[in-house]
Amino acid sequence: MPFVGQDGDCLLWKADAMNKIPLDAYLTELDGIPGWLYPEDVRLFRQLNEWQRQDGVTGDLLEIGAYQGKSAILLGYFLHEGERLVVCDLFEKTARTNPNKAEINLWYPDLTRAQFERNYLRFHNTLPRVVACSSTRLIRAGKLSRTFRFIHIDGSHLYTVVQQDLRTARRLIRDDGIVAIDDYRSVHTPGVAAAAWEAIARGDLIPFCLTPQKIYGTRDTLNRHLVNRLTTWALRSGGYDVAVEKVRGRDLLRLQLK
Repeated sequence: MPFVGQDGDCLLWKADAMNKIPLDAYLTELDGIPGWLYPEDVRLFRQLNEWQRQDGVTGDLLEIGAYQGKSAILLGYFLHEGERLVVCDLFEKTARTNPNKAEINLWYPDLTRAQFERNYLRFHNTLPRVVACSSTRLIRAGKLSRTFRFIHIDGSHLYTVVQQDLRTARRLIRDDGIVAIDDYRSVHTPGVAAAAWEAIARGDLIPFCLTPQKIYGTRDTLNRHLVNRLTTWALRSGGYDVAVEKVRGRDLLRLQLK
């Protein structure tokens, strides 16, 4: 099925049987879905997906930590023939450790698979593949392999769990894929920051962009190409504060809406 139109800089895939309403219509209702997804990241998700399409990068999409579906619904619009969206969350299943139980009770007491599915099916006709388990068991439980072009890590904020999520992402992401990590700088999520920067220091993740909420990285030297491409795009689009830092000898773009 061909590309049939453009929305700003973003090519849109022709609406088919998977989607009940167009992507732009979902974006007008985004704030009605509980959860956290900021405008910089909505735009980046779309732009990075477009570039993957232009460059012939194909593969599956993975979200670790779905909550009520705000970002999973967006990812569902990016699927093309032969691709799948996999979502991993505990939902009502009992966490395996007391710290994880306490985190869920504090931040996600209303999390249910039924609510996630209701929200998702408002916009898409078919559900993603749901793997309801701890993300630390995802590869075995889901029988997954290195087929993913985009992975969004937005699950537990506990240091040991995020460490494992990053190891999982490294095992599943294609060489030309992209990993986005949520909550790397919030005051209540130091475990995410520690695990993410450790992975960066080891060279397991090569970051190319920071937004106020997320780190974006790759597993190889796509870094320079993506920094240059995103910098040009942001400056041309306007409305962004744009700066490039040097981190471990590599360029790292800071991007924030004014």
